[in-house]
Amino acid sequence: MNGDSLRGYDEISLDGFKVVRSTMFCRGPHMMEPMCTIWPFKIIFNKSAIKALNMCDYVRFEVNPDTKGFLVVPCTSKDEDSIKWLKGEKDPQLRNLQSAEFGSQLYKSWNLDETCTYKTAGRLVVVNQKVMLFFDFSRAEKRDGKRE
Repeated sequence: MNGDSLRGYDEISLDGFKVVRSTMFCRGPHMMEPMCTIWPFKIIFNKSAIKALNMCDYVRFEVNPDTKGFLVVPCTSKDEDSIKWLKGEKDPQLRNLQSAEFGSQLYKSWNLDETCTYKTAGRLVVVNQKVMLFFDFSRAEKRDGKRE
């Protein structure tokens, strides 16, 4: 911008202002741990979830209706219930996993408010010597509104 285009603006001093660290927004603790967010019509994971399971291409989901537990189990494309959750070759990204049927059943089973989304952190667990990603939605952060 040149000086002519700055006419009509008030000049202020930067005294007292401090730079806000970018890490507070893009690399905070929630960005480093696997996260899962559910809507009534889709489910998404952050990039840390992909990395936690060594960038596997296919997973299977297992849900516990009593405890609100959600497991992401690495598998192969040959697994009858496998879901391809990565897209792209060079820089794999998670797909938005759209399913109104799954969302509706999950919200009903877990008695969730359909006007809200739910987000929780995951952790790696071992079941029968197999590493899986576990999300405990009994402790999920509830957010008003259907955010996309």
